[in-house]
Amino acid sequence: MGVPIIGIQAAQRAQALQSGSQDFRTPSNGNIDSPEMQQFFSPTPQYIQYFSLWQNTGPQSGIGMLVPGNTDLTRRPLVIHSATKENPEGGVSTIYSYTIKTPDNKWLVVPGVTKEGRMLKSEDEAFDYYRQTGEHLGLFNTLKNSDIHANLLHEKAGAFQRWKNGGKYNPSIVRHEAMPAE
Repeated sequence: MGVPIIGIQAAQRAQALQSGSQDFRTPSNGNIDSPEMQQFFSPTPQYIQYFSLWQNTGPQSGIGMLVPGNTDLTRRPLVIHSATKENPEGGVSTIYSYTIKTPDNKWLVVPGVTKEGRMLKSEDEAFDYYRQTGEHLGLFNTLKNSDIHANLLHEKAGAFQRWKNGGKYNPSIVRHEAMPAE
């Protein structure tokens, strides 16, 4: 393929799980109408102020951001993952992303969940999806800056969607699917 692909490492995801990142915990087994799930995607007053600066595609600037993303964050699918031995609490994904190193040494964050709610199983599959659709979550000058942005989206996209949609978390589609292997 000629373009090196580098993803967010399993250790970083495990660290996010241990720190309580919303991206990895599924209250009420993903029932989006449950009070727990609505709380799960509730924006804090601090983030409401921050979200007011975002477009539907997310923040338009950030540390090291060269090009803002073009993926509509207000109508993302919700993919619910069942509990597994490796992830006994299950999980939810709205963004799940991969980071791709471009030929000119920039870092592109691409969605790992399609508009249809299908989990892309590998970095190569995510890159192919990007080449077909042009959808991305931002282009950055360093891997570190792209990972900071990706983690922000992973943790806050659900709350942003709920805030932007008038207080109701309203995914474009809800699917149950296994989490891609790390």
